[in-house]
Parts: sequence; structure tokens; C-alpha cells
Amino acid sequence: MATVKYTTLRKFNLNGGVKSKYLDVGATTVDVIIEIDKTLDDLIKSGKESLKISHLGDVAKKEVSKASKAFADTIKDLDKKIAQNILDKEATDAKIKEANQVLRHYAKIVEANANAAVQKEWQGYMSRRKHLKSFRIKCVAKITMSTIGIGIAVTSAVMSFGTLWMNIGTAAKGLTDLVQTAKTWSQSLDTVYRDLLVQMTKVDALNAKREKAKSTKEAQKLSKTKEGLKELTNSLLPISKSMVKATSEIENTCKQFLGLVAKLENKADDIAGQINKLMKLMTKIPDKQLSSDLKAIVTQMDRKIQELFSEITKLHKRSQNAAKFGNRALKATQKLRKQDQWGPVDAEKSLDTGKHAISAYAVTNFIYQLAKNGKSLIPI
Repeated sequence: MATVKYTTLRKFNLNGGVKSKYLDVGATTVDVIIEIDKTLDDLIKSGKESLKISHLGDVAKKEVSKASKAFADTIKDLDKKIAQNILDKEATDAKIKEANQVLRHYAKIVEANANAAVQKEWQGYMSRRKHLKSFRIKCVAKITMSTIGIGIAVTSAVMSFGTLWMNIGTAAKGLTDLVQTAKTWSQSLDTVYRDLLVQMTKVDALNAKREKAKSTKEAQKLSKTKEGLKELTNSLLPISKSMVKATSEIENTCKQFLGLVAKLENKADDIAGQINKLMKLMTKIPDKQLSSDLKAIVTQMDRKIQELFSEITKLHKRSQNAAKFGNRALKATQKLRKQDQWGPVDAEKSLDTGKHAISAYAVTNFIYQLAKNGKSLIPI
């Protein structure tokens, strides 16, 4: 039997034109076509039957409209979920895949419900018109699905975070280079410190020998006359010359020592500045949008940065102590030259700048490795 088709709903947007910040959402359109027997169509057109095709179309549209909110809500919900973990590519892909599956499921329900509603309406009309039972009416809801994809905002956010992380990696690498230099200088400083202690111990021994010689009965007797004092001074001259020579060595070593201290203190200041730069970059990380793996890395980096800051603080304090010792030693040599007097110079109980520098370098290198690992997890 011949049929006639009427399109009662054309290009109806099932998702209601919902706007998404993070998704690429196209229109999901619905066309509703009512197909009737040609003979029935002729009866309607001639006015012998009161059935309105437009009414059947409205019944179908009503069912389609019911699903529109579900479509829009699914997209809105997905948008919110992606916003929470925008940098977690696997989670985002999984959510989008799930949403597309859900919407395709909804689409099949819409098609079935629209046809069922029209058939129900037709059955009701036909129950009042028994002579129409040989006619058939068919409703076809054609749904054109648009696949949801990742929007520009997601790509932009990922690119922006990627740039930020590259800057973090660069800062971490710069920090590693600075601490490497500090480690070398601090180890040299510890070596020069030990050399300085050896030289000062030598002068201590010479001074003790000279003082012992001065304290003998014969020396005491000689010191009471001008001629005797001259004789005593001449007898002690070899020791005094050795002390002056050793003092010259101490002065040169002190200058080397204090030069290293100054370089180390300046480098410690540079390191502190670089740490602050790295910490400032870390505050820009969108923690709530990170994947669990990236969150773990950021947490480790934060903890290690604090540990590094502590080690650099200790290194700076030790370098200041070293400077104080170097100045004490230098003043002692100057006093020996001017006043021919030598007193004990208190050494630092524990300098060990190299120890803290080595620890700082190990921590810094670990931070840099974390930064490199984090880069590999960014979904670019």
C-alpha cells in the first residue's frame, strides 16, 4: 500500500544548545517523520477524517523534549567533572567516552518513546474510528548524533600547564647547577680550613717552645739586664723567625679561606633566590586539576624544597661561622707581627660545610628528577 510522509519536526537540537567550557559539543538533531497510508491521507485531505498529522507530530515532539534536559544535564555534569581533573588525560578520555555512550543510549530511548507515543495516540483515535483499523501509521525519529570531544579550553589549559612545568624544570636545573658549584667550593673550604688548623697548630707549638725557653731560670736572669735581654732575644731568634714564616703562611691561607667563604655566602644567597623563584612557580600549579600521579610528584617536590631550604640555611650559617674563624685567625697573625704576641685561636667545633652542601645537592638533584618525571605525565 502506498504511503505519504510528513516531516513534523526538523532539526530539533536535542541537547538544547547547551554551552560547554571544556568540551567540543555539536548539535544532536532530531527529525520526526510521520508516515501514513495514502488512502488515509486522502480521507484527511478531503475532510472525511479529522485526524491532524500536526497533532501526531506534537505528540512526538513532546516525547523528544522530555529527553532534551537529560542530554543537556549529561553534558553539564561532564563539564564539571573535567574541570576538576582537567590535566588528567586518561580520566578525561574515559569520561568523554562514557558520556558519548550514555547519549547514544538516550538517543535510542528517544526514538522508541517517540514512536510509542504516536502509536498510542493513533490507537486511541482508531478505537473511536473502527473503520480505520486497516490503516497503519508509523513514526520515525531520525537522530543525528554529534560526538562529544575535547574542547579548546582543555587543550589551552594543558598547554599553559605544560609551559609552567617547563619553567619549573628550568628553575630546578638552574638550582642544581648553583648547588653543584656551592658543593665544590664548600669542599674546598673544608680542605683549606683543615690546612689552616695545621698551620696554626704549628705556630702554637713554636710559641709554646719559645715561652718555655723564656721561663727558665737562666732566661729570667738574662732578662733583668739590657745585655742579657739582647742575648736572650738572639737565642730565641730561630724560633721567632719560624713563627714569622708560619704566620705568613697563615695569612695567605686566611685570605684564600675568607675568599672561599665570601664566594660561598654569595652562592648561598643565589641559591636562596632560586629556591624562592621555584617556590613562586610552584604556587601557580592548579592542584585541584592534577592527576593523582602529578599530585604525588608536586607533594614530594614541595617537601623536598623545604628540606633543601633547611640545608642551605645550615650551609649559610656554617659559612658565617667560617668567616668569623678566618677573621680571628687573621687578627692573631697581625697581632704576632705587630706585638710579637700569639694567643690561642678558638677553632670551630664543626665546620663541615661540604657535608651540608652534599646533602643539599642530593636533595636538589632529586627535585630536578621529580620535575623531569612530572613532565612525562603531562598530557601534551
